[in-house]
Amino acid sequence: MTLSAWLEQAKDGDAEAIAALLNQSLKPQGVEVRAERDSYCLNLWLTGATLPPQAQLEDYLQRTIERLQIDCIGILHIDANATQQPGQSWTTEMTLLAGLVQRNQRTPERRTPIIWDTSANGGPDQTCSHPHGRQPLPIPHQDEGAAGEGHAAESTAMAEPNSEIPPKVARAYQELQIHPDASLADIESAYFKTKAALLRQGRRDEVEPLKWAFNTLKTYLETPPPTPTVAADLASDSSQEFSDLAGGTETDSFPLGFPPLGSPELATPPSPRTPIPGLAPGEDPAQALQTLLQARGLPAQVSHRDDQLHIRWPAVRVMNPKRATAQIYALLAQQDLAPLGLGEVKTLVVTALDSRNRAVWRQTLTMPQRPTVEEDTDLSSFNNRYSNGLFFPALLVIGILLNAMPITNALLFGIKLWIHEFGHATVAWLAGRQAIPLPIGWTNVNPQRSFFVYLGVLILLGLLYWSGHREGKRWPMVLAVGLALLQFAMTWLMSANTFDMLLAFGGIGGELYLSTLLMVSFFFPMPDYWRWDLYRYPVVLGAAFTFWGQFWLWKAIRLGRASIPFGMMWGDPEHGDMNILVNRHQWEPGTLIGTYNTIANLCFLALVGVYAYVLYRQHRHRAWLFYQRWIS
Repeated sequence: MTLSAWLEQAKDGDAEAIAALLNQSLKPQGVEVRAERDSYCLNLWLTGATLPPQAQLEDYLQRTIERLQIDCIGILHIDANATQQPGQSWTTEMTLLAGLVQRNQRTPERRTPIIWDTSANGGPDQTCSHPHGRQPLPIPHQDEGAAGEGHAAESTAMAEPNSEIPPKVARAYQELQIHPDASLADIESAYFKTKAALLRQGRRDEVEPLKWAFNTLKTYLETPPPTPTVAADLASDSSQEFSDLAGGTETDSFPLGFPPLGSPELATPPSPRTPIPGLAPGEDPAQALQTLLQARGLPAQVSHRDDQLHIRWPAVRVMNPKRATAQIYALLAQQDLAPLGLGEVKTLVVTALDSRNRAVWRQTLTMPQRPTVEEDTDLSSFNNRYSNGLFFPALLVIGILLNAMPITNALLFGIKLWIHEFGHATVAWLAGRQAIPLPIGWTNVNPQRSFFVYLGVLILLGLLYWSGHREGKRWPMVLAVGLALLQFAMTWLMSANTFDMLLAFGGIGGELYLSTLLMVSFFFPMPDYWRWDLYRYPVVLGAAFTFWGQFWLWKAIRLGRASIPFGMMWGDPEHGDMNILVNRHQWEPGTLIGTYNTIANLCFLALVGVYAYVLYRQHRHRAWLFYQRWIS
């Protein structure tokens, strides 16, 4: 596109054309410009390794924009980001005079007021002039001189911006012809009356500036500027902290290091940052967090209800709801909310509101529970990220190495032997039979049912369930219910022949599934009566040693590198577990190999699945952010 074409489009307020013109002069100096229109506000984002002096750059940009005589832009907002020297970054906002001069040239000295239709409320006639050269219907029988002088004085009074009011807000007051001391109810009344009058007169193109002014004032009045209680120490380093949130470095080309809400540039969460200041005495936690967000450019409203944190913001500010929620979630997930009095928050509810405060969309998320230093350094803690993520797989690897070394395999063979005998005994106990497992390769079993055994095991399971329920632990409750149902079926519904088959099967089978049960129990705390916070480490090591021994044995048998373990340690070899299954219950060797390999594979999948679940539970906020960034 030619320069003249860019110039014509820029005079019409086209943000892309304005950025193209500015880049022609600033890019050779290493500064790249990105522009975006927001009604009467022009936002400029400047990015460069280094930046010219702020005063010089501000003056150049203001003169350049005013020279274009763009009558539809009255506010210039500039965000300058120096990637190599963050100290040079700055943000400013200014009022453009070119647009006002251009409008005044087309506007008569005495601006004609709008006629209000009073038929609906029966009230007296009211007039309100407009600064943009509209051509409303004139009011007859009015002294033009008096009206002109009075109106000129009124316009002058309202046009004088308060030094404490941001330029954008002052421009909104001028647009609505409302005094800065007016209440929100007065602003709403003026807005809706002016809007209705313009619509009746068919001047729909003039409604949009009114809507912008009304929303600007409403946001300004409902969201007061940040107070120094919490945000004082944050304002100076908000650029650095938000660059951390966006993914880590100061090279991000977004204002304050944070992409626009909902933009696709969301990155992974940062490493933990410096703790934020605590609450001032008597300060509301929700208000403190709201101040924190506003200090980072998020016009959010925050409320705290029980263990829920509600955050609301205007829907027009959000490009992509999912990514916008991911960004605010990343900010909160990486902050320690305890100094803000929000340490008990478990649920985050993010809501986008339209201009009438109606919910456009809402998303509810579970806040991650931040592990403490005490938990990460306490080996007995089930929330220790290092023991769950690193020590557990290390114990499994050690179990493999112990099986690979013949000397340790021989020395620790008694562990395998005892778990093998417990495999026989658990089948007998769940079937209501008496059994005594001995660590010498023998288990005494009474083949007759015993109501005493059934009742004793059931009482133990009931105590397990009661303890879990009292302490709020679901894992022992689920385990107790599952075993009680299995015990009932095996004791009263299973035949004697099936019991004999399962008793023989449970020896090697127990080395697989009992070992797996012991290993996955590493992640789940038991009730106080069965506490095993530290004992679980040697238990997992012994279970891993036993599990991998049988796992690799049956893989080798399937490949023809080993033989099925027929026979037994004591007595007649024909009474071995594999012999009983083949001779007494007509199992084929292929059935033995397929069945034990299937159980080994299922146990391995269960082991991997539980480990993956624990990792996800501890880092689900990172997984959710990754999904929003790359998949959603």
